[in-house]
Amino acid sequence: CARLERFNHFSSAFVSGSRTGVVTEDELDRGQRFTDHIQKTRYLAEREARSAMARLPVTVYRPSMIVGNSLNGEVDRLEGFYSFVRLIIDPAFNLPLPVPRNGQAPLNVVPVDFVTEAALAIASRTDAAGKTYHLVDPNPYPVKQVLELIALKSGRPKLSIVPLPSRVTEVLKRVAWVQRYSPAYVNAMEILGRFTIYHCANTVAALKDTTVTCPPFDGYVDRMIAFVKGRLAKQKEDAAEKALKDPLA
Repeated sequence: CARLERFNHFSSAFVSGSRTGVVTEDELDRGQRFTDHIQKTRYLAEREARSAMARLPVTVYRPSMIVGNSLNGEVDRLEGFYSFVRLIIDPAFNLPLPVPRNGQAPLNVVPVDFVTEAALAIASRTDAAGKTYHLVDPNPYPVKQVLELIALKSGRPKLSIVPLPSRVTEVLKRVAWVQRYSPAYVNAMEILGRFTIYHCANTVAALKDTTVTCPPFDGYVDRMIAFVKGRLAKQKEDAAEKALKDPLA
């Protein structure tokens, strides 16, 4: 590709794996472990992309946990982070919610519109080749505050959060049936309990003269909840309609 101007590679902030503390944009291999194949394969893919930087104009983007559009809350699938949203907004859910480390670890979520707009702005820069960019919230809220905000905005009077000691999380990760039947729970506990700060100096510098900024979580959580409630109501309505049309139901 003699006229190749840019190769834009989308990785993930979670290529940091088991690392804690500050993770910078120029770091990759630091002996980290991985809890699932998604994190590991993205790490391996980024390693290949970065190895080509010496001969190709490669730019790497590492978004953190992506949620719906900040303007209308729209998202294609209610998975991952939305498992917690669905649980919290369900009025029938009245059990304490176990959270590692008392919920003090930062939970870095970013709306999809910020990720796309930031990537487009950065990709147009000639000096972006050979660099890696953390597309993250520069001021993430702690896990406990995020969950409490979701509860507050969804009308739940009180969300009971129970601290889950790190040693309990470690034990659960080693239980075979938990690993087999609920790997999502294991991965969620890993992420919610990991005190990791994603340094984003490259991103801040690249977007300094643009209008692209990552909105704070409390600025779009209302729209997120409204969309989830609407989607769940539509799914319930569709299921009821299908049952009526099915003579054997």
